Amino acid sequence: MRPLILLLFAAFFTLHSPIILAKTEYEKGLEAYKNEDYDDARDHWEEAANDGNLNAAYNLGILYSKGLGGPKDASKAVALFKPTAEAGLASAQHNLALAYYFGKGIKQDFERAKIWWTRAAHQDHAQAQFNLATLLWNGNGTTQNPDQDKALKWFRKAEKAGHKKAAAFLTKAFSPSLANSAEAASEQANQNTNKGEASSSKELDQTLQLARQAQTQKDYANAFKHWSVAAEQNSAEAQYQLAQLYEKGLGVEANPERAFNLINDSAKSGQPQAQFALGQYYVEGTQVPQNKTLALYWIQSAADQNHLQAKDYLDQLR
Repeated sequence: MRPLILLLFAAFFTLHSPIILAKTEYEKGLEAYKNEDYDDARDHWEEAANDGNLNAAYNLGILYSKGLGGPKDASKAVALFKPTAEAGLASAQHNLALAYYFGKGIKQDFERAKIWWTRAAHQDHAQAQFNLATLLWNGNGTTQNPDQDKALKWFRKAEKAGHKKAAAFLTKAFSPSLANSAEAASEQANQNTNKGEASSSKELDQTLQLARQAQTQKDYANAFKHWSVAAEQNSAEAQYQLAQLYEKGLGVEANPERAFNLINDSAKSGQPQAQFALGQYYVEGTQVPQNKTLALYWIQSAADQNHLQAKDYLDQLR
């Protein structure tokens, strides 16, 4: 089954000034593009790209990938992005990673996507930082195990660069105190519990904080313990996170059936990530028969709660 925590991967298409000058054809292509004469832009940038202009090659790849000035050709776009990515253009590296991740114009390869997003991320490409963080959080790439420590590093870098979806993820994933200091939040939660001052609601919140901390530190045995306690108190978040552990066999023996049941309970309680995940079960026919109607129902339910991945999924279907 594909990773249940999916986040939006959006391509940013930008045009660049020439690195290798081929003034006449390159600049004619730019002028045609600005006038929305994409067919003419293709012709001029083909000429410039053949003369070795890397930015012309990149811009031409954008036209092929978006179907401007002619039919879409994902394979041709990838062939044009590769040399510009290898030359160090961050936007090309980002788009090449997208192609590898989605398998558009090239064989799907999460590890290669990770490599190219990493290169772009180190050049402060905010969208690449966000996508790389998502890849690491999901556990794709060189291993199937999530690397949430590194993921948080890149989420925060993207957030500092003004990436709104990175900021939204961090806000949803962690309370402000935990995002800034998981250790401090855990210590405070333990003190409150020992004093017996917390109400039932506060105790649940503390349990959730401890579970999040353990999960971030990859202490899956403790994460399982705390998520289990919270799930017994009908926490939709805990049910969803506990399902992840059962699905991947982290901190507990893998149990896909138990994972599905928890996802189902969490989704029915209104948890958007669980709703999106349940939709994916119905898309893939995992644990349940394939059912497009139910798949779209649950994915739409998540999208209605501004779940970015669900919205992106629905946009791709249109």
